[in-house]
Parts: sequence; C-alpha cells; structure tokens
Amino acid sequence: MKSTALALATTLTFLLLLLAQACTKDTGKIPSINCDTISYAKHIAPIIANNCSVSGCHVNPQPAGPNVLLDTYDLLKAKGEEGRLKARVIDGTPSYMPLGGQLSADQKSMISCWLSNGYKP
Repeated sequence: MKSTALALATTLTFLLLLLAQACTKDTGKIPSINCDTISYAKHIAPIIANNCSVSGCHVNPQPAGPNVLLDTYDLLKAKGEEGRLKARVIDGTPSYMPLGGQLSADQKSMISCWLSNGYKP
C-alpha cells in the first residue's frame, strides 16, 4: 500500500512539474504590444532611422523614388494618412519595404499600432 501511494505521489508530482514547465515555457510568441504607448519619438523614429531614412533611400540629399522622404514626423505621418506606409511596410503592396529585408514582427506591430492609434508624436 505504501509503495502504491508513493508511486502515485511521485507520478502526480512529476505531472505537476511538467504542467508548471509548460505554463512558463517561452513559446517564441511575440509579446503583446500596448498600442496606447507607441509613439513616433520613442518607437517609430528609431525603426525608420535604422531601416528607411538611410543613405541612398528615404533621406536627403537624394531620396529614392519620386522624392519620398521619411525623415521627419510630418513626412511619415503624411505617408501613413495616405495609406502608403501600411501598404508598403505591412502589406507588401506592391512590394515590401525596406528593400533587402523586412522589418521584424515586433517592428511591424509597432508601426501598425502607431498608424491605427492616431500617429502619436
């Protein structure tokens, strides 16, 4: 009787530990982003500066494309309001920007939040 109780207790302990591990294991999912906290200055400007407003692309003296500058809040907000920022960065229409590599899922989520939450400065 003691050995059966001990075996049962050991099995239950193992199952509880396994369950606890499963509940705390990082599954690689992107943490949820609080859209209310996303602002141009803190979140969006660094993404644009590191991926879009770089030499030879969307910054003076010679921006790529038909003078598509993205190096200020007002310029980027205008592209957001036109729907072009979402189309190119999020939807890939007609092709994804930035050229040569897509933004991370976190970066895209922040841009989507910023676009849908009123373009906080």
